[in-house]
Amino acid sequence: LVAQSDRLPVVTLGSADAAATLGSHFPATGTLDRPADAAEAAPVLTVTGVSKRYTTRRGLRTSSVEAVRDVSFALRPGVVTALVGQSGSGKSTLARIVTAVERPTSGEVRFTGDDGTDVRVDRLRGAALRDYRRHVQMVFQDPFSALNPTRTVAYALSRPLANFAGLRGAAARERAAQLLESVGLAPAG
Repeated sequence: LVAQSDRLPVVTLGSADAAATLGSHFPATGTLDRPADAAEAAPVLTVTGVSKRYTTRRGLRTSSVEAVRDVSFALRPGVVTALVGQSGSGKSTLARIVTAVERPTSGEVRFTGDDGTDVRVDRLRGAALRDYRRHVQMVFQDPFSALNPTRTVAYALSRPLANFAGLRGAAARERAAQLLESVGLAPAG
């Protein structure tokens, strides 16, 4: 889930108690500052009892694999949530269900928009599904498969700006430059 900037926690680097907060194996050090009521805030996304079963048919014989079984969690603003598991444990399948690329076999995924509207994700179609996808997107772990080496960074940044923010031309280039500067990179030329 890619949250809007006003919903993200603030990370303070260089804290003395960082190892205890983030774990000694974490390459960066710091602490998370979040509102005291973040844990009690209304969830932005709720996954309840989600299961996904894939069935294949070969002639008269069918076989099925249960990729995800009875998963439930809630994502709240200001709270970082991680989904961790071994290869093949269903993380990507769950991400595809949350982003409405696939539908769950059972259970439901609910999203609460900025206006407080609660929608059931697996029932979204057309314009409502496109609007939902402006809020929720997959971020791939492997930069070699997520980024095309034949394209520029400007192109990679301009695609979501065009698709989700409606920015084109000079406006997209200006926003891309702002994004690069916000992470300490200087845009070329």
